[in-house]
Amino acid sequence: MIFGPVSLCLAVATMALVTSATTVVALREERRSRDMWMFAIGLFGIVLGASLLAVSRWAYDHPHWDQLTEGPDWYRPFSARTLAWSQMLEVWVDHRIVPSRVWSLMIFSLGHVWDNRVQAVWNTVLHSMPVGMLMLFLAPKLKPLERVLVAVALALPAALPLAIQNVTWGFESPFYFLQLFGLLAFWVLTSDRIGWAPLLLGAACLGLCVVSLGSGLLCALALLCTAALESLRVRSTWRGHLRLFAGAALMVAFGLGLGVHRPYETTLPKLAEGVLRALAYPFVTRSWMAVIMWAPGVLWFVALMRQGRRFSHLERFMVALGGFVVLHAIAIGWARSSFSTMPATRYYDVLALGMFFNVLAALQGRNLVLVAWLLVALSGTLWLQYHVIEVELPMWRMLANDRSSSEMRAYLETGDPKQIEWVPHTIGMPRFDREGMCRMLDDPFIRSIMPPSVQPGGSSALPGRLLVAGSVLLSLGLLMGLAAALLPLRHRRPPEASAP
Repeated sequence: MIFGPVSLCLAVATMALVTSATTVVALREERRSRDMWMFAIGLFGIVLGASLLAVSRWAYDHPHWDQLTEGPDWYRPFSARTLAWSQMLEVWVDHRIVPSRVWSLMIFSLGHVWDNRVQAVWNTVLHSMPVGMLMLFLAPKLKPLERVLVAVALALPAALPLAIQNVTWGFESPFYFLQLFGLLAFWVLTSDRIGWAPLLLGAACLGLCVVSLGSGLLCALALLCTAALESLRVRSTWRGHLRLFAGAALMVAFGLGLGVHRPYETTLPKLAEGVLRALAYPFVTRSWMAVIMWAPGVLWFVALMRQGRRFSHLERFMVALGGFVVLHAIAIGWARSSFSTMPATRYYDVLALGMFFNVLAALQGRNLVLVAWLLVALSGTLWLQYHVIEVELPMWRMLANDRSSSEMRAYLETGDPKQIEWVPHTIGMPRFDREGMCRMLDDPFIRSIMPPSVQPGGSSALPGRLLVAGSVLLSLGLLMGLAAALLPLRHRRPPEASAP
């Protein structure tokens, strides 16, 4: 069956419908005041504006790395009406990335240009949505001061270009889809009363997680563990979790059936080092910091399990979220520790959810020790930003990006194969050796969809426009967030004077 324009519209509409319907169901439980909506919209604007600024400064226009397969494997057959539905489910490395393929084809259809920077701009919307969405979900359950602290914990890691690969590489959208659908599933499936509508929409979100990344099944596994923990602690709750057990177990089985189980050669010390460094986020170079960064969450969880009562909606959500990050850290350590115990920056968006979980746990404690922990987490986030800008970003630019950009432009201008020297040695894809790269760049279709700025004598005004748009959105987001933080103080009633 051919995946053409009609199929693309149906796929985009389905993802949009699942996202919007699940959000509406999630918002039905409690009423949100005006300042809560302002806070959520302000955070969305802050992250969107800051991400656009990062794209304008560091993103490339030409396709590179994994993105080189998009043109010949996706865009050419889609334009020729020969792209099959089965190709949308094909494995890329260890993952099935169906939503990202649909997303990329949608962007390509709108402009018929293979531009990494344009993809990165669209991805900023995906990047900003979970932040505003989480703030909107959590706001009714938090006091005004707690909302401010949660807003900082949500917005700071997302607004700063910590996950620089996700922000500037257009093909890293799978991580954004995993966050979006995973958080939606966590919120609706941890509710106190799960009807059929939340159950079906949550299951749909879990299914989209599974086909977004190989680690998507960990969302369902985290929910399964959450229901099991509550049922073991309070035996009377297991009947109420039967639907959740069935839905989560089905999605775990679905993920295992679709997954690619590739063996990794590692040792126990390397695995432990890799897992601890991931959990130590934002102190990713110091594995021992994992103990400190997860202290609030562990203390809160132990206290929760000792109480012997049903979990609240927020507590159930926190257990699922924390469990997912721990499982993801184990997966990162397992997959990467054979060659590096440092988590790549593309994992930072997921690992930042671990810090957010611990911030929520710290707020439950409300003591000076946990306030000090918040300051440590904040300083670690700022240090990580320095590390990314001064170490990670120059390394990637030196290894491939700058040189591949100049060589691709030189080849398109001269047609000399000797210009292609660096790209084949850095992308790690055998099909794109020097001959393969030249053959692809000589293809008339590929040349026709290359961005004009890559062509000889071409330039782009997009970075300048993004600079203006990002600055405006960031400023408006900060103003709206500040207004939302101050609005509850305005409506606070003064204490009544005592009678004489």
